Amino acid sequence: MSYAHLIAVEYIGDGLLSLDFGARHFVIEGIGLGELARHLQTVSVQTVVEFTPEAWSKRPEGAVIGSIQSIARQ
Repeated sequence: MSYAHLIAVEYIGDGLLSLDFGARHFVIEGIGLGELARHLQTVSVQTVVEFTPEAWSKRPEGAVIGSIQSIARQ
């Protein structure tokens, strides 16, 4: 999804972030998501990826996304 379609970002504490793209809505859960919210405000995020221990040998520094849920609106 591109920034052009992003309607709203709702930051709910450091562990929950909601992205509203109109017809699509994403709920992101993790750690340190305030950092991600700040980068979204400056339009400097290119990709959001969920952390999985099976894919990465160690946990990255900074914000870590544990879950991304997509909700379609009708």
